[in-house]
Amino acid sequence: MKDASAAIYGAQAANGVILITTKKGIEGKPVFDFSYNQGFSQPTRLPKMADAATYAKIINEVTITIIQRWG
Repeated sequence: MKDASAAIYGAQAANGVILITTKKGIEGKPVFDFSYNQGFSQPTRLPKMADAATYAKIINEVTITIIQRWG
């Protein structure tokens, strides 16, 4: 449930809301269907960034390799 929709449930919705919808039952084996969605507000890890000169060198090497391989 989105934040704005969960707001109607007040402070209890701070960590999300579980809604259970029931339908008219049918005979037979029960079937359960569920979905899960998780988001992060901060990155779990930060990659090491290359400086401009190193990045340009890597891009040039990749370009040369592609041209040599694929003509």
